[in-house]
Amino acid sequence: MAELVIARLIVLQQVCGLVALGLFLAESIRAGRLVRRLALGVVSALFLSSLLAGFWLAPKMHSLQQVRYSARSTPEQQATAARSFNLLHGLSQTVNLFVLAGLLFHLAQVTRTPEHARKPLERVPLAGTHRRHRPTHAVAVVERDSQRDLAESGP
Repeated sequence: MAELVIARLIVLQQVCGLVALGLFLAESIRAGRLVRRLALGVVSALFLSSLLAGFWLAPKMHSLQQVRYSARSTPEQQATAARSFNLLHGLSQTVNLFVLAGLLFHLAQVTRTPEHARKPLERVPLAGTHRRHRPTHAVAVVERDSQRDLAESGP
C-alpha cells in the first residue's frame, strides 16, 4: 500500500516539475531572455530528483523489499537486502529533505515582489501631529472621521 502511495506521489512531483519548467519556458519566451536563473536551477534540480526517484530509486527499493521478505531468499540475502534497503531509504529521506528545502526556497522566490515593482513608502502626516512631537489627537480624529462616514452611509 505504501509503495502505491509513494509511486503516485512521485508521479505528482514529476507532473508539477514539468508544469513549473513549462511556466519558466513561457516566461522566458515572453521576456525574450532567460529569467531567474537561480530559480530555474532549483526547479530543474527538483525535477531531476523526482525523475531519479521514480525511475531508479523506487524500483530498486521495491526489488530489495521483495528479496527481503521473500520466503525463497536465504537469510544472507535477506540481511544484505535489508542493509541496502535501509541505506537507500536513508538516501531517499535526505533527498526528500532537500526537495522540501528547495520547494520552500522556490516559494520564497515566486512570492517576493520584483525589485522594479517596489516603491518607497510615502509618508503621510497625521492630523494634529508635529515633526518633533508625538500625535496627541490623531486617534480621536480617525475615530471621529470613521464615525462620520458610518453616519453618512446610513442604514
